Amino acid sequence: MADPKTPYGPKSEVTYADPGYQEDGKARYPLDTADHVRAAWSYINMPKNAAKYTAEQVAKIKARIKAAGKKFGVEFSDEAKRTEPEHYARSWALDGIEVLRASDGYGDGRTVKAYATPFDVPTEITDQHGHYYEVIDRTAFNRTLSHGIDRVGVYYHHGLTIHGTPSDLGSIPIGSPLEIRPDGKGLLTVTRFNASPMAEGVLEAIRNGDLRGYSFRGQIYKSNPSSIRRVRNGSLPTVRRMELGLKEYGPTPTPAYREASIEAIRAALQEILATTPPRDPDAHSATPDVGPGAEDPRETHSTRQQVIRFKRALRERGLSNG
Repeated sequence: MADPKTPYGPKSEVTYADPGYQEDGKARYPLDTADHVRAAWSYINMPKNAAKYTAEQVAKIKARIKAAGKKFGVEFSDEAKRTEPEHYARSWALDGIEVLRASDGYGDGRTVKAYATPFDVPTEITDQHGHYYEVIDRTAFNRTLSHGIDRVGVYYHHGLTIHGTPSDLGSIPIGSPLEIRPDGKGLLTVTRFNASPMAEGVLEAIRNGDLRGYSFRGQIYKSNPSSIRRVRNGSLPTVRRMELGLKEYGPTPTPAYREASIEAIRAALQEILATTPPRDPDAHSATPDVGPGAEDPRETHSTRQQVIRFKRALRERGLSNG
């Protein structure tokens, strides 16, 4: 009776491109015939199959398939190979700044929590690929994040000047990612800012509500449809990004879209709330409602107005009894 973990024969007789990397330990992609070699190459180049392995395991699998291909005289077409990914850059307008309590676990006052991008939100895009609506799938970053976040950079405005030219100072990271994960809303990032002068300036601008955007950049690996076609009736086509890379992210002064939000976490909040004199409840109604894309009034830059906004945010989230 055949061993279910080696369905095409024992490893002593049949070479498998995958000797058993997945959790079930089953050997996959037999390389005993030319047809099996071609099939193995086709399957491992499908993103859904490659996503089941680490980058190192995929490289080993492909190497074994190519070695078997030489033995059987199999030539691999360029179409089967993964093409060089195209690059993208996106930015999103903030829908407000929310200051959280130090009891949330970040008492250093240098930790910023923000959504790099929302999911499943059609956004009109005009770039090198055309004019279209783009929707980022909630699983788009899963494969990239499975490889870790150590190589993801954090830069202000993509490391560029306000005019879009390279900046030597901007090329220095302003922080390090502590956490990057998808949730029900979008791609959530938690970042600890450095103590450098530039990072200090960016962090102060976040506290004051002067920065109104977050941006991110990476590679496009898989889309549906794979190419953008012009619609005859004049309406814009919709492209869903199924797999994206993430090279870097960070605050930007020139957002293009709405839907992201940012939270600065400060250690001094408890002290501020304890020392702020009580105000007439009617004073809250005099504070303009700051919604997505609205202009923050100048008075929000004062400590007292920041506390008012903080208390309001707590009430909206059920975190305050007052």
